[in-house]
Formats: sequence, C-alpha cells, structure tokens
Amino acid sequence: IEKSNFLGDGRKLKLLLEDDAADKNQAISLTNRFVTRDRVSILLGPPTTVLASAAAPVANSLDTPILTIAVADVVTQVGPWVYKTYMSPDAAMTAVGKYAIEKLKAKKIALVYDRANDASVAQNKVFKEYVTRNGAEIVAEETTQVGETNFAPMATKLASLAPDALFLATTA
Repeated sequence: IEKSNFLGDGRKLKLLLEDDAADKNQAISLTNRFVTRDRVSILLGPPTTVLASAAAPVANSLDTPILTIAVADVVTQVGPWVYKTYMSPDAAMTAVGKYAIEKLKAKKIALVYDRANDASVAQNKVFKEYVTRNGAEIVAEETTQVGETNFAPMATKLASLAPDALFLATTA
C-alpha cells in the first residue's frame, strides 16, 4: 500500500495495524492513539459489534470516520462519523429464516445466541420472529457468552429435542 500510488497523485497510504485483543478497553485506547497521536484519516475496524460499540463514540467525538464490519445497527446510531459495511440483522436474518423455512423445510428449530452481544441478540430476535410467523416451532432457546467452555449439557439437551435445524448467533 505504501508504494502503490493508490491515490494517484503521489501521496502514499500508510497502513497501521494493531490487535485489540478482543478487549473493549484496548479498542478504546487504540482508537484514541490512532486519532490523536498517529493522526489517521480513517479507522477500519473493530470487527465486532461489541468492540465497535466501545470505539465508535471515541472516533465520533474526535470527528474521525470509523468503518466497521459490526452487525448491530446500534453502532451507527452513535453519530455521523460511524459507518458499517454489514447489512442490518433484519435483512440478513430474514433471508436466513426464509432459507430455513423454504429450502430446509424446518418445522422444529432450536436457537442458541450470545446474550452479551447486541448483534447476536438482534439476529436471534429477527430470525425467531420470521420462522415462527411462517409456521416453525421453537423447541429450545439457549444462550451463551464469550468465555463459556462447557457446552456438553446444552448439546445433550438440544440433541434430545431432535430439531430440524439449529440456529447459532454467536461469535466463533
């Protein structure tokens, strides 16, 4: 990027990369540093709704554009300097719900979502509303959050219910 003459007028782009360690405080700190010390023109990231929700108010207060791949619409409601590339949960999860009903012919669906993630909560809500409105039965609705490691009881319960489909709205 630095050597590409990307802008076409001799100016060079400089790419600064840092790891926020999936930590909200680190995302806030890096946002402050990139804008105040490094004087960036635009911030690309953070990659999740949770982290973007922490960093976006900082970038917005410093009048610096921030572009994220966060899912939840709450991120862009921070102010005019905040943008996201991912479609809203309404559009995305309506399409997933339609696929589950029409292509998979799912009648019994189990749901698992991250209760601490606004995007996961929104995705689950839209998907659930769509599939129930179109004839599916929700046989289970389970929650998890980052850091949990023992999924055996949940998996055993879900398997015993024999759903036609399992909807997961969680981060990797």
